Formats: sequence, structure tokens, C-alpha cells
Amino acid sequence: MQQPELLIDLLLDKISERDEVDLFFHHKIRFNWNTATGKLVLLFMVHPIHDAFKVDFGTALDRELNRLAKTISPLRLFRENIRQRGHTFTRYNDHTNPLFVFNACRSHGDLRQAVAEYFKQFPGQLSTYLGFEIDYQERAIRDTSSCHSTALLYMWHMEWSESESCWAVKPILEGELFRDASGKAVAGRLDVPFRWLVPLSERTNLPQKAQDATLSFDFADLTAIINQGEKEHREFDSSPPPDSPLQSRKQKALIKFLSMDNSDEDAVAVAVKYIAA
Repeated sequence: MQQPELLIDLLLDKISERDEVDLFFHHKIRFNWNTATGKLVLLFMVHPIHDAFKVDFGTALDRELNRLAKTISPLRLFRENIRQRGHTFTRYNDHTNPLFVFNACRSHGDLRQAVAEYFKQFPGQLSTYLGFEIDYQERAIRDTSSCHSTALLYMWHMEWSESESCWAVKPILEGELFRDASGKAVAGRLDVPFRWLVPLSERTNLPQKAQDATLSFDFADLTAIINQGEKEHREFDSSPPPDSPLQSRKQKALIKFLSMDNSDEDAVAVAVKYIAA
């Protein structure tokens, strides 16, 4: 039986054999790959603003983790064990399941559905789900630079309820506006406890002064990320579909067979495919 880490390579190689499939996969899909279990989750990226936001927020998350590790030196070892896996979640060391998930959707309903699916799939393992509701107008309206997306924050955290003897998902933030319809940031910050990115079994090992350490994101910085996402969304709307690799690498040349007197009355045109160097 092949090792899980080899399976994803085989899949990507297989996808690359079909140019049109390869194009679709790399332009429309992101994937979360769990090396330990061999589980692959495909994420269909149909809204560039959401895709761009998640990529840039992931970068901001890493930057904030590094800042905390430098500021509070006892956190350094814990920070080294927190790694982003796939497109939208973090894992801790050799734990195979996600602890912290972040996602961007167009509506609260889409977020609630995703939240329910994740917490049901990882009961007692997934700690926190951070959701960004980023709305956008129809294409004819959003193409104008005066059109901006409103953005709200949601965050859910799972804890063990002693009174009910079950895992309880508690809403921490419910629709907190951080970017208004004019594209301006609302005053405020998003704070995420560092310990929520650490497994329950490891939290008792956190140093005392690190118990209250938080990852902090200014709403102005989150708004700047959306600004970039809106720009990419407009560019996506206005640009023609990318050429297929099949068209760019394989071209047709016509060879004309002439008659003996060099006339082309009965000439036959033959299409010949060749691969450009």
C-alpha cells in the first residue's frame, strides 16, 4: 500500500496530464491535504475576494504568531508546533486534526453550515472556528471603484460542558462589523487567545504569563486585506479567461499540397499539431 504522502503527488501528476483539468484545478480549487490520514478536502474557489482574503489572512496569522513568540519567549516552542496545513486551518505538531479553522463566506448562512460540518466532524478536537462574512454586489455593480463589501466577524469556540456532559459550541463573536459599506474600517480589534491554537492536553504546559496571550488583528489591517481582495476580484471580472495550456503549448500549422503547376485549385490543407519549444 502506498504511503499517504505519495498519493497526493500521484493525484497532481494525473491531473497535469489533462491540460484543461490542470488549468481548472489550479485556478478554481484549493485543497487541504492531511498527510497522516491521507484525507483530501477540495475547496472550490468561485469568489476571488474570499480566496485572496484567506491567503492573506493566513500570512497575517503566521506573522502574529511569530510576534508573540518573540515577545513572550516561553511561547516559542509552542509556536514552532503550530503549523498551517492546507488553505484554512492550523494543526499542532503531530496532531492529525485541525485545531483552528478560519473561513470567508458571502453570508451568515454559509458560515453556519460550514461551522456545523466542521464541529460535527471533529468533536472535541477542533477548538475554534473564525468566520469572516464578506458580502459583495453583483458583477455590474461591483466593477465600480465606489462599490465596497461590508464585512462582519463571527467566532465559535468548543468547550466541554460539565453540567451537560457534552461538547458545547459557544459563540464568541456574532456578526461584529469591522468594515462598513463605504469600505472604511470600524474602530476595533480581533483578539484570539493563543491557547486556542494549542490542544487541550498541552495547555496545562503553557507558562503562567502566556495563559492570557492573544493574537491581535486591528480591524484596519483586516480591511486592508479586503481592499486587496476587492482589487483582485475586479481584475478577475475584467480579464478574459486565461488561455488553456493546450492552446498555448499546442498550435496548428497548415501544410498546403500544391498541384504540379503550383496552382492550389485541388490543394488539400492538412492540420498538423506540434508542441512549441
